[in-house]
Amino acid sequence: MAGQAEAIPLISIDEAKVVLTHATIGQIKTALVGFQIDNGRFPTVAEGLQSLVKKPSAELKNWRPWFDSLPVDSWGHAFVYAAGGDKEDYSITSLGPDGKPGTSDDVK
Repeated sequence: MAGQAEAIPLISIDEAKVVLTHATIGQIKTALVGFQIDNGRFPTVAEGLQSLVKKPSAELKNWRPWFDSLPVDSWGHAFVYAAGGDKEDYSITSLGPDGKPGTSDDVK
């Protein structure tokens, strides 16, 4: 029918938290790419995501903050940053509602 608004499907609060957490992971990944462009590398595991807020070392001449404070996931947990040997090999994980690593509710 013309002029009738289409119904928007509703999602649960739990589903909304997962969607928001995915969006926040996307923001962190964007900041990590910016860090890499500015500094020629991604943060080390030791520097972690904190390097997006606070300069990890004086050697980074083009460093700038990407966040005023580190974002947390929808359940108030810190994100987990892991980096491999390859410069493009990193992951950001939310520990999900239970706050425990390696469980089925983790969000990547």
